[in-house]
Amino acid sequence: MTMEEKLGLVIGTGQLNSNRRCIGDTYAIPRLGIPSFCLNDGPAGLRLTKGVTGFPSGINTAATFSKRLMHERGKALGEEWRGKGVHVYLGPAVDIMRNPKAGRAWESFGPDPYLNGEGAYHTITGVQSVGVQACIKHLIANNQEHWRYGLSANLDDRTLREIYWYPFERGLEADVAIVMCGYNRVNGTSSCEHPELIGDQGILRKAGFRGYVMSDWGATHGNAALVANSGLDMEQPGDFLIIGGGTYRDGRLKRAVDKEEVTGARLDEMVTRVLASWFKLGQDMGYPPVNFDVQKPDGSGPRNENVNVRTEGHVNLAKEIASASAVLLKNERVGYPEFEGYSDLGVEGYGDLGFEGAAEQGADSFKSTWSSWGGQWVFAENSEGERQGRPAGSERGPAPQNLRDQEHGNQGCGDQVSHASTHRKGMKRGLPVDFKKLKSIAVVGQDAKMPKKNCGELNECNEGTMSVGWGSGSNSLEYLIPPIDAITAEAEAQGSDTVVESSLSNDSGRAERVSKGKDVAFVFVNAMSGELGFYSVVVGNMGDRNDLLPWWWGRELIERVASVCSNTIVVVHSVGPITMPWSNHPNVTAIIYAGAPGEQTGPSIVDVLSGRYNPRGRLPFSIADDEKAYGTEIVYNSMGFPQVDYTERMWLDYRYMDANDMTPRFEFGFGLSYTKFEYSSLSVTRHWPIPGSSLSQKWSFNDTRPASTTPMFTLMFSIRNIGDVAGTEIPQVYIGYPEDAGEPKMVLRGFEEVEDLKPGWRSWVKVVLNYRDLSVWDVVTQKWVVPEGRFKVFVGASSRDVRLVDEFDV
Repeated sequence: MTMEEKLGLVIGTGQLNSNRRCIGDTYAIPRLGIPSFCLNDGPAGLRLTKGVTGFPSGINTAATFSKRLMHERGKALGEEWRGKGVHVYLGPAVDIMRNPKAGRAWESFGPDPYLNGEGAYHTITGVQSVGVQACIKHLIANNQEHWRYGLSANLDDRTLREIYWYPFERGLEADVAIVMCGYNRVNGTSSCEHPELIGDQGILRKAGFRGYVMSDWGATHGNAALVANSGLDMEQPGDFLIIGGGTYRDGRLKRAVDKEEVTGARLDEMVTRVLASWFKLGQDMGYPPVNFDVQKPDGSGPRNENVNVRTEGHVNLAKEIASASAVLLKNERVGYPEFEGYSDLGVEGYGDLGFEGAAEQGADSFKSTWSSWGGQWVFAENSEGERQGRPAGSERGPAPQNLRDQEHGNQGCGDQVSHASTHRKGMKRGLPVDFKKLKSIAVVGQDAKMPKKNCGELNECNEGTMSVGWGSGSNSLEYLIPPIDAITAEAEAQGSDTVVESSLSNDSGRAERVSKGKDVAFVFVNAMSGELGFYSVVVGNMGDRNDLLPWWWGRELIERVASVCSNTIVVVHSVGPITMPWSNHPNVTAIIYAGAPGEQTGPSIVDVLSGRYNPRGRLPFSIADDEKAYGTEIVYNSMGFPQVDYTERMWLDYRYMDANDMTPRFEFGFGLSYTKFEYSSLSVTRHWPIPGSSLSQKWSFNDTRPASTTPMFTLMFSIRNIGDVAGTEIPQVYIGYPEDAGEPKMVLRGFEEVEDLKPGWRSWVKVVLNYRDLSVWDVVTQKWVVPEGRFKVFVGASSRDVRLVDEFDV
């Protein structure tokens, strides 16, 4: 190869190149049959082209807690990339959600390193199974958008290894083709020119990575020799972008080679790594040529062949993941007189609202009242106005004599507010909803309507339903079906005379009028975030969210609707946690966190609401009442690029809350179902070390992947469906380390998907704990080691709902 040919493989053609057809590309070498390599966003679907699927986001994929769906999504993404002639899938992202307001955290898999690692592994194996190169990003500690182009993430060696490196390690086990370095500095040095990260003796190469390192767009700053010798193999997009870039371009890398500041051998190594990935994935034989043009995303122009790569299977998968990632946070499934029995599916402090005696006493209606003094009562009332009730969450018992006075605010307790509404006899509150029996439905909130689609190349607006965040991780809205359309179609499909009335704005006064007296009111609220880009601001938010509130006065909207409708069901589309002080309102009968679910947002949520799909999603983060409960902050204001000190170390999200005895409103891993499951019969079987051998001598390892996956213990336990309908359970395994190990109280180290378990049926679950699962990073020996002592095993339905406990010694 000539010098120019070699340089053309490691330098992008330029963001300003009018001939560029992809987000990024390289120069072709026609005489050798090497095409221009096409690189394209984003993690949740092809961007800036038509005829593609808008898949659910990374945070939704994490909420499925399903390795199967993670892999199938990756495979489907790879098929669409290949169908469009794209060589490189710019994903998955594994940027840990250090703070819940982080702008791009929704592209990744949440705050837990293990969950991020599983998301990365199964996405990569899926994408690369169809011959597309995956690019895991962004190395490393890329955790906020404000000041991202130069802030320094300062963290100790153990924190870096156990939290932020962990998912990259798992990505390497999937044999990922590419690693992208980020914009930020790490302990003072830019990530893309950090030899301790990407150099021959850096963490990446010592862990066995054999692919190539690519820069984020404009993430290079030093001279060509410094950057190349630090370990960067390919610079994208190739030219200078104000924020950085252009380090190799315009003869700079060539001059460095000519002057022997960069050796010829190093340049050959860079080229070899790029070509090796192309050959390894079989892209040298029969790979489709690029058939679209990102510079004309409307499909116009001679270079857009308008190839449609959507398939029925892809659409169905997008819908399944969206449904599987819907997390049922609250469900007050209350029986009225014509409904025998009830399901106690409420959260602690507000559950178990059934009244078995209501029918016998001739109750004609069911009412609830909520007062600002904090007293919460539910009660049945007969035709003569006699009531039987109790405080929410209490043992059953009669309401106090002065309940009616409390309802009307005559207790002299200050600003008392009460709200009451009545349902017809035979109706049921909560979920699932029987659309055949509904006579009136209210659909409230601008998040229920079709979103605005002409928001630029990065989807930088939030007007309508929120299916994905903004930035390079956004995806196609071309085929999106909003909730209002799906709900209306469902009501019509039942052949009933149901009236669907809507208020598709966040005008709380109109929402209250529309919802009053309805059988059910569906309230849709959202919160969005995205990429900083060229300092883009969306509704006052510059990438990172400003707060944890729902946008567009969502709290007021919910509370006003709940004041007039005692069957208010809230659907939250959000990139991460929002505060939910209204969750215990007795008229809010159900809450679904639906995340950023992609194009099938409407049909998927209707499947859950109607009961066709039994919810099984789990929170991939905790929902607390205050940002302080997360132990971290976004640095918004600084005189120049800030020093961001990761003083929280390994204590993020549920780990931090556990350590500080904080109780979240909804914990990590939490999610309800329309059925119930029973856990039993936990056993622990030891594999290693062999009796009599020395664990530290025989099994310690230094960044070598084969030893890290060595099985050590196998857990077996059973799960039985003790409810009335089939459902899927997501058992989770947490490990508690020996007390002197310096670890959080418990950390996630396994999860499984027990699919479609019928009522009364039992399934046995097997979880294998390998060496890495039990290891901690020893900063002295620079090795992963399993600490000696007593470990605890916690098996349950969430990080706080532990059903089985066992111990073993090492």
